[in-house]
Amino acid sequence: DNTILIFTSTNGMLLGRHGLWGNGHASNPINMFDETIGVPMIWQWPGRVPVQSSRPELVDFTDFLPTVCEAAGIKAPDRNLSGRSYLPLVTNRPLPKKEPWKQLVFGHFRNTDMARDNYFKVIVRNNGQGPNELYDLRKDPRERVNQYDNPGFVTVRDGLAKQLAE
Repeated sequence: DNTILIFTSTNGMLLGRHGLWGNGHASNPINMFDETIGVPMIWQWPGRVPVQSSRPELVDFTDFLPTVCEAAGIKAPDRNLSGRSYLPLVTNRPLPKKEPWKQLVFGHFRNTDMARDNYFKVIVRNNGQGPNELYDLRKDPRERVNQYDNPGFVTVRDGLAKQLAE
């Protein structure tokens, strides 16, 4: 009753999606498909974590240590941690109204950087030299239509790229 089991992995796998097997290394250039950047995670904590629940919020690996520390009832290390505990999300408790959950996550793998929110994902390679990608995840959740050079998406593209650079 007082044991938390957390099953996780380093990254997701394509398993034939997009015609590829493996992870980010499965293609050249390196890919940042959601299937590879998404980390599988299952929590088992009887009486605290709802059974068979999932959440739509985006969390980052930097959020893991603060979350586990809070779950264990200990203070996170006194370091410059950029993450925030997502334990309220795991246990289905409301977040403080003055502290909404972040809407943007980042990824980096070799020469490739990525910024993703709930609607769009920008992928920038070789310090912007490309090949770069932008996906409208609402209309194209399988990331098949690259909108990076589409003039209709320039504001979204540049906004995400700016946040990524910062």
